[in-house]
Amino acid sequence: MIVLKSVFLVVCIFFVSYITGVFLVSVAPAYNSKKNLLYKVMLGFIGCMAAFQIISIPLIFLQMDFRFLYYLFAGCLLLIVVYSVFRNKEAILSDIKYLGANLKASNWYYIPAIIVILLQIFVLTAYMHIDDDDAFYVATATTTLETNTMYQYNSYTGELLEAFPYRYVLSPFPVLLAAVSKFSHIHPTIVAHTVFPVVFIFLSYIVYYLFSKMLFKNKKLEQGICLFLLTMLNMYGYYSVYTSSTFLLIRIWQGKAVLAACILPAIFLFCMESWKAEFKFTWRLLIIGCLAASLCSSMGIILSVIMIGCVGIAGAIYYRNIRILIRCGLCCIPGFVLSTIYLFIKLKGI
Repeated sequence: MIVLKSVFLVVCIFFVSYITGVFLVSVAPAYNSKKNLLYKVMLGFIGCMAAFQIISIPLIFLQMDFRFLYYLFAGCLLLIVVYSVFRNKEAILSDIKYLGANLKASNWYYIPAIIVILLQIFVLTAYMHIDDDDAFYVATATTTLETNTMYQYNSYTGELLEAFPYRYVLSPFPVLLAAVSKFSHIHPTIVAHTVFPVVFIFLSYIVYYLFSKMLFKNKKLEQGICLFLLTMLNMYGYYSVYTSSTFLLIRIWQGKAVLAACILPAIFLFCMESWKAEFKFTWRLLIIGCLAASLCSSMGIILSVIMIGCVGIAGAIYYRNIRILIRCGLCCIPGFVLSTIYLFIKLKGI
């Protein structure tokens, strides 16, 4: 039964991500025809994370019930899915036809990479890795479910907290884990160790695939080789506990691992797309990336701002247009706001 629930949950996550991605891409009609199904899945998932961050932070500080956050977020997603399905029927049908045509075509170039990716997912889901950080992250999700509160109880001892844990409260990734667990009626530990690895490893390689498409446009052989080499580099990247490969293949259910393996590469992809488009409309995606990064980890708050800021400065110099720097600065506003709140909580001890 747990296996069936887990499979259903994975399908639901990718379906909602895709429909949300269709909605986000449709906001810029000139941008729509250039993006394939996998891009929309990636963008939609990051968009869902950004939406959760926007909704959850105020409710956490207002000490609202977790169930209120859950139903509010679920309601927002339901509205987006229903609206997107009715508004973008043609785009969805086009993506289905595109997927069918690609499955019929001879795409053997990607088969070696796909085999390695499936092997990596199997190892992480079928076997068990014990990580000390689960004592906080997974326990926080479990505490959230059991107490119907958010960051009000110590996940180690069960005692009431005297102040918000400033290192974690602005990046409520464990609360997202609790929400997914509540939706599926699967324990947070099982979701973290079985479902999230499937989702985030696929998401990470979707980003890498999109990079290969950008580097080797219309060259499927080179794209397949590039993706295969990346899968092999990740398999042999466990020379330290701090590498992105370690985070991807050993502890991907943790927020900081999702940040390193998925979100920061996705933000860099958005930056490169914005650069190619001279920051005319794609720069808005950087706001979504910044919010998603801040959801994953407190490090994501500053790292996303640094990345976007560096690209903005370079773009302003290269194109000799100060508006580019202003646009990138606007995208960094979530990071600036959350950094200010972080310092205020730390200094005042709220």
